[in-house]
Amino acid sequence: MGRAPKPCGTEAAYRRHLRAGDEPCQECKRAAAHARDARRDKTKAQSRANTTMQSLLSEVFTQRRAPGDVPTLDVRAEQFSMYSLLWKALEQAAPRECAAIIKEMRGLLQDLTAGSGDEDEMSLEDEVEEARRERERRAAERAGAPAAQDRASTS
Repeated sequence: MGRAPKPCGTEAAYRRHLRAGDEPCQECKRAAAHARDARRDKTKAQSRANTTMQSLLSEVFTQRRAPGDVPTLDVRAEQFSMYSLLWKALEQAAPRECAAIIKEMRGLLQDLTAGSGDEDEMSLEDEVEEARRERERRAAERAGAPAAQDRASTS
């Protein structure tokens, strides 16, 4: 036995009327119109967001170069300008678009801070090696045996 049908006044009930070949009631017509308007508004918002981002990007690119200029790449300056663009986009974005913009901003911040000249930074290989040694040490402690590094230093 299937689920109970949705009551009148919902988009599902509107479709049920149509499948049955009946004239939808006023409540169902209103619900279908409301759902259709919501879908249209969502599409318009997406289009508006795309247009905003395109206009912001074109604004940046037209400000950067005069006709005939050969562009030079200053990565740091480009990252900063992209970050300011993302702030502008975030101010005008719909709530559901904010997470993607913030994720992009975080990535840019990581890129900007990565070149800060920290000599203490470890390479990925060093981090993996350190994690492996730590795992071995913990496993050895659980087993009651000295860690591989400890054994090597006592030899």
